[in-house]
Amino acid sequence: MEHATAWHHKQRLYRNHFVAGPGHDRWDALKALCDRGLMRQSQGSELSGGDSVFVVTEEGLAALLSKGEGGR
Repeated sequence: MEHATAWHHKQRLYRNHFVAGPGHDRWDALKALCDRGLMRQSQGSELSGGDSVFVVTEEGLAALLSKGEGGR
């Protein structure tokens, strides 16, 4: 989630997406975050090369905030 949001970037919520498809080394972790409601998965498009687009939810952003200051 930190990578998806560029959490440590100087601008708050610099971005909010992570593109991955089955076989990606973080696929299982991304799916687990979706199962927990911390991210949501959208079907891929031509723009994402057909891979899924994962976005951090409000609950996920709250979890990042609870980890400590970041995403200034």
